[in-house]
Amino acid sequence: MRNISLVLCLLFLLCFSCSKEEQVDVNCVNEMLERLEMEPNRGQEIGGAFFVDLYVYNNKQYFLLGSHYADMASFPIDCEGNSLCGVGNLDACNDFYTNAVYLGITGISR
Repeated sequence: MRNISLVLCLLFLLCFSCSKEEQVDVNCVNEMLERLEMEPNRGQEIGGAFFVDLYVYNNKQYFLLGSHYADMASFPIDCEGNSLCGVGNLDACNDFYTNAVYLGITGISR
């Protein structure tokens, strides 16, 4: 009986320790979509259109341009348009790709 209580307690702690929701300091989704000339993703067909993925990393929003048909390199940019993966930022860039939380496709080209 004691082992069952211990296991249940550990499962309870594990479930609630992993449910941390990412908070952002500044929400700039609308401004970024305007800057990139994109419309919000409302579940429409993406097809060959360019799209932007939204991530949260270190309490900041980052955007990553993508396309299902174009073979391209893209680096995450923040709300001010600064690239995280610039010269000398290899560690920060690698940490982003390891620890950023993916929130989904937020915009699609018009």
